[in-house]
Amino acid sequence: MTIKMLVLDLDDTLLMTDKSINPIDRKALGACEERGIFVTSASGRFYGSQRIFLEKLELGDADTLHIGDGGGTIFTRERLVFAQGFFTERQYRFLLRRIKEKNLSIAVTTPEGVFFEDPALGAFYPEIMSENHLMARRVSDLTEISDPMRVIFKYSSEIEKELFKTLADDSLSCYHAGRNIMEIAPVHLNKLRGIKVLSDMVDIPLDHIAAVGDSDNDLPMIEGVGLGLAVANASPKIKKAAAYTSSQDNDHGAVAELIEKYIL
Repeated sequence: MTIKMLVLDLDDTLLMTDKSINPIDRKALGACEERGIFVTSASGRFYGSQRIFLEKLELGDADTLHIGDGGGTIFTRERLVFAQGFFTERQYRFLLRRIKEKNLSIAVTTPEGVFFEDPALGAFYPEIMSENHLMARRVSDLTEISDPMRVIFKYSSEIEKELFKTLADDSLSCYHAGRNIMEIAPVHLNKLRGIKVLSDMVDIPLDHIAAVGDSDNDLPMIEGVGLGLAVANASPKIKKAAAYTSSQDNDHGAVAELIEKYIL
C-alpha cells in the first residue's frame, strides 16, 4: 500500500504533554513531505483554536488544508473552506433542555466560534479568548446561536462524566475526546467524514491515507482509512482497531516511530 496522505490527531498524539512537537516527530514529518506525502491534522478542537496552534507549531503552510471540529470543518490558516454535521433543531433543543435539567455547564461549537452561558467557561479555549474577533464568547441564551455542531463538557469527576453520557439518544454520539473532555455530536459528524471530504478535494482515495490517533473520537478514522495507527498512550478501543501501535508514547517520538516503520 502506498500512503499519499498522513492524517494526525493533535492532542496526545502528535503534540507532547506541553503542547509542542517533538523534534524527532517533526523530522519524520519533513521526511514524509519530501516523499510527496500530504501531511495534515484532524482534531476535535474548534478550528479557530486549531488554526492558531498550527501557525505557532509551523505545521504545514498557509494553504494546507486541515480538518477541525471533529470532522465538521475543513480550513486553512487563512479561511474556513467547508462545514458540515450540524444538529437538527429538534436534537439541539432536546439536548439543551436535558442539560439544564441536570445543571451542567457546557460549551457549544459552531463554524463561527465557541459559545457558552456560564462565565466560568471563559477559559475553555484560553488561546483564542484574546483574539480580536472573539471566537470564544459568552452568550445569554445558547438556543439562539446558529449551526450548532457539538456540545462539549469538561468533567471533574466520574459521576459528572457518567451523567453527561445519559444525555445522548440514538441519533447522537457521545464520546471521550481526551483527558477530561466529553462531547456529544450528531452521529454523522466524525473525523472520517471530514477525511472523506478532504480526500475528494485533493483526489487521494481513502485506501492511500494513513491516520494516527489516541482517543475514542479517533475511532472512525482509524477504522475507515487505508492504514489506521495508534500511539502507545491510546485508549484500548483505538489500539484494538489500529493495524499497528507504537511502542513509544506521544512524549517520546510515537509519530516518528510509526512513520519510519509503516509509512516511509
